[in-house]
Amino acid sequence: MVKKKAQKNQETKTEAQVEVTPIRSKNTVVLKLGHITSEPFNEAFNKLCNLKNLPPKAMFSLRGLKKKLDEENGKFQQVRADLIEEYAVKDADGNKVVNGDSYTIKNPAEFNKKFADLYSIEIEVPEISFGFLTDSGTTLDLTIADLIQLEFIIE
Repeated sequence: MVKKKAQKNQETKTEAQVEVTPIRSKNTVVLKLGHITSEPFNEAFNKLCNLKNLPPKAMFSLRGLKKKLDEENGKFQQVRADLIEEYAVKDADGNKVVNGDSYTIKNPAEFNKKFADLYSIEIEVPEISFGFLTDSGTTLDLTIADLIQLEFIIE
């Protein structure tokens, strides 16, 4: 089964969890698509983007990163919707069968493998320098949990 809400990426417990092992190169980092589409990462990243009084260089860097993440998340959501359309059980009228807040999936093992493959796609995103964020004396209203989610994109 797959959760019905497109914004929530917490799928069934049988789906593979994606391990985050970033590969760093000059000013970029390679992450798994499953990490950047996760709810905890997106909540932390949105907090970062909503900080006030950031220096212009930090705002510029964050906007570039946000644009890239939005683009990749949009592609992820399209492929996710395609997989659900392909694997969801449909009733006599052609509507997807819902059980609680999840779709009923035919051939869950195959679906879960394809979904794990989707989550494991690597994408390259720009890094954000922590110095950019703190140079202006801006108070970073981020929790330890937020910083853990963001550690792979902050240099």
